[in-house]
Amino acid sequence: MNLEAMLIAAACVAVALTYYFMDRRLTAALQAFNEEKQRLGMELAGATARTEALTREKAEASTDAAKFAAASAQAMGELAQIKERHAALSATNEVLLKTKDESEALAESRVRDLEKKLEDLRAEKQALSARVSADEASKQQRDKAYDEKVVILNNVLQQRQQELDRERLAKEQAEAERLRLLDETWQRHESAVEERMKLMCQRQSIDYVPKEKFPFKGKPDNCVQICGEHIVFDSKSPAGDDLANFPNYIKREAEAAKKYAVEGVKTDIYLVVPSNAIHVIKDTFLNFAKYRVHVITPDAVEPILISLKKIEEYEFAEKLSPENREKIVSVLGKFAHNMKRKVQIDQFMANETIALLMDAEKLPADILEEAQKIERSSMLNPPQERRNKMIGATDLAKEAQKLSAKGAGQEINMEVKANILKSVPLHKSPVQLELSDTADGEQA
Repeated sequence: MNLEAMLIAAACVAVALTYYFMDRRLTAALQAFNEEKQRLGMELAGATARTEALTREKAEASTDAAKFAAASAQAMGELAQIKERHAALSATNEVLLKTKDESEALAESRVRDLEKKLEDLRAEKQALSARVSADEASKQQRDKAYDEKVVILNNVLQQRQQELDRERLAKEQAEAERLRLLDETWQRHESAVEERMKLMCQRQSIDYVPKEKFPFKGKPDNCVQICGEHIVFDSKSPAGDDLANFPNYIKREAEAAKKYAVEGVKTDIYLVVPSNAIHVIKDTFLNFAKYRVHVITPDAVEPILISLKKIEEYEFAEKLSPENREKIVSVLGKFAHNMKRKVQIDQFMANETIALLMDAEKLPADILEEAQKIERSSMLNPPQERRNKMIGATDLAKEAQKLSAKGAGQEINMEVKANILKSVPLHKSPVQLELSDTADGEQA
């Protein structure tokens, strides 16, 4: 913009200088014309004077007519030449004056055009200046809004990072607490099973044999005596929170249980493992040449003791009638199936519950925090187990009827749920076992 203004100013100066020098040339030509005209006038006056002198000479010397005529003719010729030159100078003067007028008009027209263009440029400059000012003001507003949004974004990112840190810390703490409780449960597994078996033996009037009084080789954690036979219940728990080697450990312990396969000890040996570790053991029944090993959970101990206690009601096994023997076999089979189904269903519900808890941790932070407050203040109080108090089957049936009535009141189809559970196979088919092994291999 400054360059265009400078160019226009330079053009104006050039036109002015052209007009100035043209005016000077015209003035000089006019002055020379006037000087020439004055000179010619003086020559005319001189010629007139000579003519007069010649006339006087003619008068004075009329005798020399030829000389006077020649001089007069010469003077007339010179006068004619002077008149021609005067006419030519007059025409040149008119042309110069006309050229001067045209040059002045052209210069004035160009000056007017340049002045108009200069005014247009000034107006455009003002408009551009106003636009630049508006753009600068708008840019300041945009910069301010951008800075505010950047601050808001940084705050949001910081809050999100804090939320992620809190979630990560909460998960780490929850995992650490879970591992601590798991480790504590496994550490207390042996003593808990021992206390539970003593209580159940006292309740069922079964002889409990402490490990230090076990009359054979080896020292099992728990032993009972029914029908003159010692039945071994050996407690086994993982060494740490890694369950990868626990199945191999159980197999080794099952092989080492052959030391109990002696006369006087029942050939069915039970290895009691924690309920939250049974899911990693695929083979819960191991059949050896001289003995059989059952891998069970603490919940299955009491039904097994009850079923074995039923046998003790008969003094000798050979006195059992075929009908009673069939009943005992049927009860034992149903007990085993019931215990395994309970373990399977508990494990399924545990997995679903853990998945639900993991989904609950993905809730918004404020809702999750309020829920965790309520969780910390809540406590479940299941019915306590008391000594010398039987859990009657009739009472359990009544409670089941009450539960079914409550479910029906909430429009819950209890029978459908039972049917769905019945549709889940207890034992895998050979095809399922092959698919399961393939999936385990792919995961490994």
